[in-house]
Formats: sequence, C-alpha cells, structure tokens
Amino acid sequence: TSEKESMLYFIYRHPIEFIFTIVFIFIITSFLILEIRKKKHAESSAQQAGSSLSALLGGVKGGIIVRSYGSEIKYEYISKEAAAVLGYTPDELKQFLSNNFIDIVHPDDVKTSLMDRIVLQLNSSNTYFTKYRMLHKSGKWIWISDYGKKVDTKGRIEVYSLIQNIDEQEKIYELLKLE
Repeated sequence: TSEKESMLYFIYRHPIEFIFTIVFIFIITSFLILEIRKKKHAESSAQQAGSSLSALLGGVKGGIIVRSYGSEIKYEYISKEAAAVLGYTPDELKQFLSNNFIDIVHPDDVKTSLMDRIVLQLNSSNTYFTKYRMLHKSGKWIWISDYGKKVDTKGRIEVYSLIQNIDEQEKIYELLKLE
C-alpha cells in the first residue's frame, strides 16, 4: 500500500485521534507564533526606548546601552555614542559584550564590575552607579562610569545604562591623591 492509502486508512479507522492530532498541531503552532511575535515586540520596544533615550541625551558625552536578563544577558541596544566611547561601532561592541563582557574589563576591575551586576539583580532600589576600566579599541584602558536603572517590562528584566568616558577625571583624581 502507498503512504496515501495508509494515511487514509488511519483517518478512517481513528478519526478522533486524527482530529486531536490536528488540533494539537494547530495549538502548538499558534503558541509558537505568539511567542515569536512577543519576542520581536519586546526587542523592538527595547530598541525604540534606547533610541529615545539617546535622543534625550544628545548633549551628554556618552551613550546608552540596553541589556535584558533571562537565561543569558542579551544586549538589545547600543547607541553610536556608547560604542564610540570605546572606539567601536554598535555592532562591534555588541559582539564583544555578548561574547564575554569580562574580556574587555580591566583585570583589576572584574570582581567589582561583576559584584555590581549581582547587587543590581538583588537591589530593591533598581538603580546603580559603578566605574571601571574597559579596553578601548586602540588597546588602552579607559575609565568608564556606568549609571543604570533596572526595569521589569512584562516579566522581562531590562537594564538601561548611561556609559561615559571619565578617564580624564580619574587621572586627575589619581594625581591629586599622590600630592
């Protein structure tokens, strides 16, 4: 017998099982489509919010980074200004940060940076400020200030960060400490 005849035989002999199978496939497919739409909408919302924040901060020397927390950290938006602080394009910086954030944080600042992120996850005030050194594309370490706010958007945690180059201020501070 051919495949077509086998299928028709199954449908004829087991109509209820066949209907349940079709309904089950329809429900699963509908669920997957809904989840994909939700994910696309959430990503689009994060990018729109990041763009709006960047526009508001037009006079500030620095930029916005939006990241979401789930099973992994995902960088949803990196403004041109934030990437330029480190000498990168937004896509280059997203790749570096996504692959391993620790690789571009100064070894002496890794513990502090990671602890600040852990505290943010546990912090009830939802805001933070930290500073650490990051590797500029030119190969030199520069001091960065990182001001951020944690936002729960429909069950998904997003962090909006303002990244600024504070290298000159830190060098002056170090000189003053030595005097």
